[in-house]
Amino acid sequence: DRYSEPLTLEGIAAKSTPFVNPEVVGILNTQDSGELPTRGTRINGSLGWSARDRSFPYLRTDFDHFQPLRDTVSVFALGNVASGFGRNLTFYDQFTAGGLTQMDAYRYQELHGNSVLTAGGGLVYRGLNLKNTAFRPFLASWYEVARLDLSEQGWQTRQSTSVGMFAPTPLGVTGLILS
Repeated sequence: DRYSEPLTLEGIAAKSTPFVNPEVVGILNTQDSGELPTRGTRINGSLGWSARDRSFPYLRTDFDHFQPLRDTVSVFALGNVASGFGRNLTFYDQFTAGGLTQMDAYRYQELHGNSVLTAGGGLVYRGLNLKNTAFRPFLASWYEVARLDLSEQGWQTRQSTSVGMFAPTPLGVTGLILS
């Protein structure tokens, strides 16, 4: 790590330091699409040790599950768990949330914590996909809640609600989200 400015958070200074992160990674994916699935489960996880000036163990996992209700409607659940197992981490080592695909109402990595837990769910509607049209949008709505371990400030809760319209393109799914 190479930081341009040292940053001290709750008495813990983030310093430039070499590090190594040996970890075990697991992936389970039964979803029917890598872009916007209609069914299936995806779980990504890693468990490791960050060996550095202030070493710590960590766990990171995220998941989502899509369940079709009809041909045009799917419900989904999503979540994320990231933890330093009770250790107070430097600002740059803390786990983050916020931005596209996780707590959309917040800026990218706006939320920081020694542990971050998020969970949510929503609905995807594919009924606007008219046959023989080039533009085939999906509509979605979802809610997420996050719990963050902010050390001396304790655990805090944040919430995010979003609606969006998405369309497949040659470059992948493109969309517009209001959170």
